[in-house]
Amino acid sequence: MKSSLEFTKSAQDSAYLRELQQLVQQKVAGLPPQRLQLARVRALLLPALYFLLYALALLLRNNPLCYLLLFGAMGACLVLIF
Repeated sequence: MKSSLEFTKSAQDSAYLRELQQLVQQKVAGLPPQRLQLARVRALLLPALYFLLYALALLLRNNPLCYLLLFGAMGACLVLIF
């Protein structure tokens, strides 16, 4: 009995994956500069902000109001990220 999962690769699945990758690359290339910049901000700064809020929540865990507000801000940050 094998302890790991094995997935069979099919040519059709690989073709779908390549087609999907090409479509995504075309969409990203067609984005206006403002949208591309916004996507970069969301990809880099928002996760950094999330971890900063988490670190602050850990540091301020003795103050219940700050602790809860920071975790609420983390939830709002997650909504913006995804």
